Amino acid sequence: MEATELLIQDHNRVKKLFIQLEAQSVTNANLAMAVQLFGQLAKELSLHAIVEEQNFYPALAAQPQFSALLKDSYHEHADMKMMIGELAQLDATSKEWKQMLTQLKQAVEHHVQDEEQKLFPQVREKLSISQLQMLGLQLEQAKVINLPGVYSSLPMQIEQLVLTEAAVQASDGLKTARMMGNAETGNQSVSLKAQAEDMIGNPAPHASGH
Repeated sequence: MEATELLIQDHNRVKKLFIQLEAQSVTNANLAMAVQLFGQLAKELSLHAIVEEQNFYPALAAQPQFSALLKDSYHEHADMKMMIGELAQLDATSKEWKQMLTQLKQAVEHHVQDEEQKLFPQVREKLSISQLQMLGLQLEQAKVINLPGVYSSLPMQIEQLVLTEAAVQASDGLKTARMMGNAETGNQSVSLKAQAEDMIGNPAPHASGH
């Protein structure tokens, strides 16, 4: 697959994740799904940025015509990484989280527009099909190599979202249980935090050992 086609596929996956996230009104009831989607979004954006910065952009850097666009791209990546980090620190049910998610989406859309309408057409003109295919193979290999590192860096960010909200649910449940004298309700609420901790403590198989 040609490099530009592979990167466009990345863009399309990210677009779908934003649509799914924005379609939800994040509450304690659907928090786990929102955190899962955000984690997937963060993974896609992080991995995409890594392979572009380590492989795609350096392959173009020798050509002066790309210098301005590449400089902008590096800055845009830095801004997006900062916003992902800020989102990971916010309460996912808050108005601030929703606003920051919108800002991240707008930044990503601007970046995608610059690449697909300005950078990629010039790349296709400058590089041959065989060069694009070879670069595409390098990007695919770079994704495989960097994927474990991306996964290992995400749980710490996602963990705070999950455990913070699970703790809130547990605390609220205990208060209700005390008021109603319903110990069973309290036990169920406490289990929410235990389930969240278990989820964090048992990462997906692909992340093990990293």
